[in-house]
Amino acid sequence: MMNKINKWILLLTLIGVPIASAKSYTVTIATPSVVHNVKLNPGDYRVKLDGSNAIFTDASGNHYTAPVSVKQEQKKSDDTEVETTNVAGLDHISEIRLSGTRMALEFN
Repeated sequence: MMNKINKWILLLTLIGVPIASAKSYTVTIATPSVVHNVKLNPGDYRVKLDGSNAIFTDASGNHYTAPVSVKQEQKKSDDTEVETTNVAGLDHISEIRLSGTRMALEFN
């Protein structure tokens, strides 16, 4: 019986490793912005990738999900950069380049 319990503990530990090691990045949104029909107020967000989605979490713990494509740049980005296009007075996020990585998150 103890051997079965040890196997379950090992299995649960292994399953939890990818979840615990999922990397999140801090992104500051300076102006009210839209990312794939989701409005984000100015502030700091934690961004975590989950498959083909980016999950934005604000300081209050609210989650916002947007489809994303991840592109690898040739060199690492020195700073986190949020690229926007202004449409009818509202900034639409098209790309976020993450500091210290070669990743660029593209939003359509």
